[in-house]
Amino acid sequence: MGALVASGAINGWILVGTPTALVSSSYGRLLLAKVGIFLVMLSVAAVNRLILTPGILSPSGPPQQSTLLGRLKRNALIEAALGTIISSLSVF
Repeated sequence: MGALVASGAINGWILVGTPTALVSSSYGRLLLAKVGIFLVMLSVAAVNRLILTPGILSPSGPPQQSTLLGRLKRNALIEAALGTIISSLSVF
């Protein structure tokens, strides 16, 4: 994950060039949108990993585990959808 972020940052800097170009060029705005969606996706993944998964594994009883499992499934679909959106965005 770290290598992906580092290579993306270097590529972005090379392609965009200046901070002003982030908002004034089509590529810069697209890059900002992708980073924003990625941060939302990362937040959903953190909720899944740090809150929902431990809750499912705890001995809290079937009703709560069932609720948490449903939330985990929903969040996994949201994560997948956000990843699909990120990969499908491109400059025309």
